[in-house]
Amino acid sequence: MWSGALMTAVSGLALKLGDDVLDEGLGPESLAVVLSCAAVAASVCAVGMGVPPSFPVGLSIGNAVAGKLDEPVHVVAAVVVCIGSVAVGGIPDPVSTSLVASLAALDEVMHDKGLDLGVRPALKVGLPVAWVVGVVPLELPVAAWCFDAGYHLGGWIVVRASNRAGGGAGRGSSEGCGTCE
Repeated sequence: MWSGALMTAVSGLALKLGDDVLDEGLGPESLAVVLSCAAVAASVCAVGMGVPPSFPVGLSIGNAVAGKLDEPVHVVAAVVVCIGSVAVGGIPDPVSTSLVASLAALDEVMHDKGLDLGVRPALKVGLPVAWVVGVVPLELPVAAWCFDAGYHLGGWIVVRASNRAGGGAGRGSSEGCGTCE
């Protein structure tokens, strides 16, 4: 479980860095593609290392429902994550997948409305509660927390690198990272 959780953190880190490179123009588009490929590969590897496929599939569905797949590379990455996760981990549990998708979409909607205090709490709180009551396996809340840690680290890196370069962070560079704003 822990190696899969670590790989989920790598996926979150690469996703955040790739997204900011693309959205904020922090580097060439080819760098965003490489980072997105790393995020996809780490996500699928995480499933191979014990993370339930319902986590990456649910995240992809939740982000699609919330309208966050706003670039062609995002759509392609989400589709490849879903196909790869199913190929490696089998058909995801529908209850867990629906829960992850719903909580991920809720996090995104709350974030867009400024109601998340910069921390996107739905997945971080909802999955541990679902585990305590026996709805999801422990691997799901662990994966969510590790993914989020990697995502926040990516936001922190972008803000710090941008500040050192004298540019200051762009609008999206610290999104979802309350400690980075």
